[in-house]
Amino acid sequence: MEHISLGTRYSYGYIHTLPNNRRFFAEVQMIFTRRLASLCLLLTLLVMVGPTAAQDDPLTQTYASSDGQFAFQYPEGWTLDEFFGSVYMMNDPAILEMALNFNMTELSPGQVFISLATPASMIEGGLNESANPMELLGYMMIGSGSDETPTEMTIAGVPGAKGSAPVQGLPYMAYVWQPAEGVFHLLLMLTAPGEEALFEPTALAIAETVVYNPPPTPIEQGSIEWKVQNQAIYPIPTDTDFYHLGPIAIGPDGLIYVADGGNWIHAYSEDGEYVKHIALNPENFLYADDLAFAPDGSLWVAESSNQALHQIDPSGERVAVYQGDYDGSFEGPRQIEIGPDGTIYLLDWLVNEEDD
Repeated sequence: MEHISLGTRYSYGYIHTLPNNRRFFAEVQMIFTRRLASLCLLLTLLVMVGPTAAQDDPLTQTYASSDGQFAFQYPEGWTLDEFFGSVYMMNDPAILEMALNFNMTELSPGQVFISLATPASMIEGGLNESANPMELLGYMMIGSGSDETPTEMTIAGVPGAKGSAPVQGLPYMAYVWQPAEGVFHLLLMLTAPGEEALFEPTALAIAETVVYNPPPTPIEQGSIEWKVQNQAIYPIPTDTDFYHLGPIAIGPDGLIYVADGGNWIHAYSEDGEYVKHIALNPENFLYADDLAFAPDGSLWVAESSNQALHQIDPSGERVAVYQGDYDGSFEGPRQIEIGPDGTIYLLDWLVNEEDD
């Protein structure tokens, strides 16, 4: 298999958010553990850092997204990095490389890492906009394996919730608040053991400064012929019930194939009628990052969660899973295209520029 390096700077991936309101938490799992990672997020949207900040640090610096929709203030001397719909903040820049490469060890006293997910990324990650902060955080905590119950609290003057659970043996605190209908903010904080209370005032102070300006409502032109919406939060949806639509491919049979989190690929007719689904083993398949049909009618699925490329025959049976041996191994297969001669071109988004 030929490997083409695009010279990416880091080898990093999407929270993992968790499947379900779970792709928000597999993408809040890539924002917590895959896309809190999952997130997260998943949403492994996480892990933490830095030894030079205290709970009374003044918030003198301002972050603003390039589109002007998201802004907040943070302490001077902290390091920031944008990461697939979230912003990482840390008081020790030495931790950034470890965080981006998922190579964290237990934090030392005084180190802290904070991640803020944008409302847009949470909605794109499968967030059900009718949920409230307690429900949303509860789903996320279930997905992370926590048996604790979140605590209701006021954050930034609006309804919110707070919860805690271990991640890779390290404590994280999660804060969710709802400044407007259908709009949620998610802040994750990771510290050394026992230092959650030391840095919580800083985390809540940052939350107080968050400003979100939603994008303008698009002007509709033409008409919508049919629409299918997200319907489920938890548990994993059934065949006709889904929580996060993903990539789409048109099959040689004329059906519209739509990837969904939690193990499903749905097929609809061109007039919007549900036809069938392909159910893949959830132990081996979390979320399809991309779909493409080959000239022989087989469906190929790129899945970065398991560094895998799946081949599905026209009957819907998975006939092969490729994970590769170097040269040709995958770090994070993200996008797939198939040429007219059947050659498969795969974008591997986690390959470091130093890889051959």
